[in-house]
Formats: sequence, structure tokens, C-alpha cells
Amino acid sequence: MKNLQSLILLSLILSFSPLFSADKEKEKPETQTTVTSEQFKLDISRHEGLFIGNVILTAPGLKLRAPEMTVIFSEKDNKIERLIAKGGVEIEQPEKTAKATQVDYIVAEDKIILSGSPEVNQNKNKITGNTITIYRKENRMDIDGRSKVLIFEDLNSDKKK
Repeated sequence: MKNLQSLILLSLILSFSPLFSADKEKEKPETQTTVTSEQFKLDISRHEGLFIGNVILTAPGLKLRAPEMTVIFSEKDNKIERLIAKGGVEIEQPEKTAKATQVDYIVAEDKIILSGSPEVNQNKNKITGNTITIYRKENRMDIDGRSKVLIFEDLNSDKKK
């Protein structure tokens, strides 16, 4: 019984990983990402862009909201290296949501780091911890610090049949 519960818990944790998974099958060859905000400041010498006020990033299958977001560009080719959203960040995907005080996205590693009371939700199920790191390419996540997993599934559903 204990092994069954451990297996169910492990499969639930793994089911949260697709929150930011790189789903290549659903991806269209041409995708568009739009960012809107009250202000935008571009500092070419620092290779940074700063979106301030009611920031909304919309991409295929993803919406991010934050009070501010910094975009850091590579000095070599001006490609985006990192996004840092701060101040009560909310992320929405179909049937999945996340929130944290800060969200860092490291493009080269395809890694998302949620910090500051992070929470990942899928349906009624919830994972919290001090820091939640999502590795999109590997379809996995790490929860650092004191973590809590809430499962709202009827584990006895097989017995009812």
C-alpha cells in the first residue's frame, strides 16, 4: 500500500512538469509572442529591455502577467538570453497555472525558476515550495526547501467500480 501511494505521488509530481513543457507537436512553425505594458525602456548599452506596469506576455498556449519584466539580450547577436518577471507573477496555460513573486526564464537551458512563495496548480492539485525549477526539455521539476503537495484525487475510485 505504501509503495502504491509513493507511486501515485511520484506520477502526480511528474504530471505537473508539463506546465511549461516544450510541446513540439503542438508548436506551429511560425509562432508569435506579444508583450504589452504601460511603459517600455530599452537600454542598448546594457542589452536590456524593461517592461513596466501591467505586463502581459502572450505566446501560443501561455499567458504571463506581472508588474514588471526585464529582457536580457546577448551582446553577441542580440538574441534573448533571459526573462525576469517580478512582483506577483501569474502564469496561465490550459488546465495549469503558476504564481510566484519572481519568475526567471533562462532561454539556453529552457529552464524556468519560480521563487517567492511559488505555487503550481493543475486542476485542484497543488505544489508549493521555496523554489520550483522547471526543466522544459527534460519534462521535470525540482522543488527546493519545504515542499507541500496537495492531491485531490479519489484514491479509492478503483474500489467503487
